[in-house]
Amino acid sequence: MIYALKNPDFLRITDKYATFYGGAQAWFSDRFYVNGGCGVVSAANILAYLAASDEKYARLYPQKSLSKQDFAAFMKELCAFVKIRNFFGQPLGVWGKKRFEKGVLDYAKSRGVSLSAVQFRGKMTLENAADFIKNALSENLPAAMLIGFNRRLKSVQCDFPSGGTISGSFERHWVTITELSENDGKITVKVSSWGAAAEIDLADFIGGEKIYSALIYFK
Repeated sequence: MIYALKNPDFLRITDKYATFYGGAQAWFSDRFYVNGGCGVVSAANILAYLAASDEKYARLYPQKSLSKQDFAAFMKELCAFVKIRNFFGQPLGVWGKKRFEKGVLDYAKSRGVSLSAVQFRGKMTLENAADFIKNALSENLPAAMLIGFNRRLKSVQCDFPSGGTISGSFERHWVTITELSENDGKITVKVSSWGAAAEIDLADFIGGEKIYSALIYFK
C-alpha cells in the first residue's frame, strides 16, 4: 500500500541541465548555511508545496517559478525566520523541533497566511509514526522529519530525477517526507534531501534513535 502526495514529482525544481526533487542546502552561497541549512530547506520544501497545491496557501511562495535560482532565493529569505543555531561560528542546524515550528509559523504570518503545526507527540512506535505520516499525506501535506544521532542512517543514497546519485549521513538532519509504502510488514518513507529522493526504513528511523527525533506537518 502506498500513501503519497498528489503531485508525484513533489517539487520539480529545474536548472539548465538538471531537475531536482525539492531543494538542496548546497545552493546557499554562504558556507554556514551549506553546512547547517537542512532545516531551512525542509521548511522551504513544505511551504512551496503548500503554495503550489492550494490557493489559500499561494502567498507562501512569492517567487515566479520553481527554477533553482528562484528556489534558492526563497531559501535565503527563509533564513531570517527558520534560524540556524550558531556555536562559536559553527552551525548546529535548526535544532530542535520547536525552533523549526516557530520559524515556519512566523514566516507564514509575515505573508498573511494562517498556518498551524501538527506535531507528533508521545512515545514513537512504528505503528503510530506510520499513522501520523499517513494522516499528513492523505491531506496532501508533506511532513518534516528530524533525524537525530541515528547510526543506522549514517550512509543513505539519494537519487536525482535527471540521473546520478549522492550518498551521505542523515544524522542530525532534516528531510521532507513525500510518500509512505507498506509491503509485507516493512514500512518505508520516501524523502527529499539534497535535491534528490531517498528511501528510509521507518524502523531504522525509530529504532536507531536514542536522543532526539521529530515529525511535523503544517496546514
